[in-house]
Amino acid sequence: MTVPPPTASFGARLRRARERGLRRTTASLLRARLDLWLWRGRLTPIAVAAIRARLATGPGPKSSEGPPLTVITAEYKALNQQMHRAREAYGVQGKYHIGQVRLIAKIVSDDILDYGCGKRLLEAGLGFPIHNYDPGLPEFDQRPEPADVVVCLDVLEHIEPDRLDDVLADLARVTRRVGYFTVSTVPATKSLPDGRNAHLIVQPKEWWRSRVERTFRILLATASDDHVTFVVRPRA
Repeated sequence: MTVPPPTASFGARLRRARERGLRRTTASLLRARLDLWLWRGRLTPIAVAAIRARLATGPGPKSSEGPPLTVITAEYKALNQQMHRAREAYGVQGKYHIGQVRLIAKIVSDDILDYGCGKRLLEAGLGFPIHNYDPGLPEFDQRPEPADVVVCLDVLEHIEPDRLDDVLADLARVTRRVGYFTVSTVPATKSLPDGRNAHLIVQPKEWWRSRVERTFRILLATASDDHVTFVVRPRA
């Protein structure tokens, strides 16, 4: 009986196995070195999380496939448009995170989507063009395309509670490599035109962590008295 030839020689299979093992070993060594640099204060936690995201195997989504999600109701969209028109100080959180986002851009990519861009102060501070999305602004309310880096700054607490799962799913749809999300955990100082507090969701950091990690792998989670910050990457 004739034995069919193998699809690849034993030597070739052995080389591939060694290469895979080498890649895994190299990645493990790099992660250990990152932990050491973090411990010695040579890198900030955000830098370490961004490097880990860059080292991660396999990018996130590459297209906008799938039916559109209902991330906001028409009534609430109208309220947000009214808030943006009436209040100059509404949608200005981007100016507080320019340094962190610039660091992530240097490590990962400058292909950035500001999800909930408000007054576009992040783009102004970065000094280079980025993608902007905000359903409360007619000029930026089109369904966004995926980007390597997705930034969502003090947006999630404004989401209608029954739309939060859809918004997180939409963030996962557009995040190719890394996400940088900040969330307020206290009531807002502003009220909506209908009298409700502008923060429709007020929950502690543990609650937010449990919701975010359903959709993303959390690389970093930090908290202050009134905010929680996540650096995440897409789940495979």
